[in-house]
Amino acid sequence: MRLVATFAVAVILIYMLSFQVNELAVYLFNVIDALVHMLNELVQLVGDESVAQEVLGELLGDGAVLLQLLNANRLDLLIRTYVAVKASFFVSQGLALATSLLMMALAVVAFRNDMLSVYRGDYSKIPRVDASSNGSLMVGSLHYSGYQIAYVLWGFIIHWLFLFLLCIIVSVAVVWSFLFTVVLYFLNNSWPAIVLAVVLFVLQTLVGRYVFLQEGKLALNNRRFYFNLLYFMFFYNILLGFVSCLLRILKGAIIGVTFLSRLDQCSMPRRFEMWDPGFSAYVGFVHIENAHTNPCLVVFCHLLTESARGRQQSQLQQVSVVSSPSASKEWKRTRNRFQVAVLLAAHPELVFRRKRYLASKRKPTDEEIEGHEQRGTRL
Repeated sequence: MRLVATFAVAVILIYMLSFQVNELAVYLFNVIDALVHMLNELVQLVGDESVAQEVLGELLGDGAVLLQLLNANRLDLLIRTYVAVKASFFVSQGLALATSLLMMALAVVAFRNDMLSVYRGDYSKIPRVDASSNGSLMVGSLHYSGYQIAYVLWGFIIHWLFLFLLCIIVSVAVVWSFLFTVVLYFLNNSWPAIVLAVVLFVLQTLVGRYVFLQEGKLALNNRRFYFNLLYFMFFYNILLGFVSCLLRILKGAIIGVTFLSRLDQCSMPRRFEMWDPGFSAYVGFVHIENAHTNPCLVVFCHLLTESARGRQQSQLQQVSVVSSPSASKEWKRTRNRFQVAVLLAAHPELVFRRKRYLASKRKPTDEEIEGHEQRGTRL
């Protein structure tokens, strides 16, 4: 319930932020649209470009210096660029909103899977309880809801800016028609290095999988060929390492930005994962929930409370029976007889003494008295 409320608040805040930014953006775009429409009308009405520049210079003052650089073709290119930027804004907003909603849904699923794993005693993803102090786990549980909402908002904002810049670059490159020119220029000047890197990478991959493994097992085969190839590929792998390092930085940045709102995904290495405050808060929340909602623990505590409640009820019934004077005598007599029976069953030699004792305590009947009197007269 706490998790659902947390993400519900996050969705509401994202909606409010998007609505406010949209209002401001629509106002600015309307102002720019009016200015663009005015420029188009002036250029179309005034046939002579020099006259148009003089008219616009009188209207805008110092802005006439910029208008001197404009003509019909340049104005049309700027208008298409403005339309591309405007479209990029709304497209990036929609993509960022969809990405944030998707990340929240995946976070809920990941929380459920992590809780089930912890219930089973599987700590392959979540650090064990002894990895942090109980105080740190409790503080992390207190921080979780606030941290999760803040991380979701920051993730939405950064996703929006990142996608907005990406859409602007792609759309402007398409509008200005220099994307294919740049790509062709890059390939024309660096294709030998690219082809060599791809060939070496594919060659090492194929050799490593099908030549150096013994029947697919992790056992080295063709050792001489392995060491010779290792020697000759040493310097080439240095060049590949430079490209690999750039790819590592790029991948890390993309994954870090993408999963920024996911507290269940740590941004630190395994040994330093508790240095991530968001992940630390998530771990504390999971362990506190496990300590109070573990099914085995809940059932065990339920059985304990039920047995304690039944024991208390039986004691109350005994007290109620003992409290009545008539029933207390019967209960004491029954208890004493039961204890005597247990004692005699444990010690059979006491049975005869018990009979003598009962015989001495028993009162003689009238028939026995008359019998004794008759015997006395005969004597």
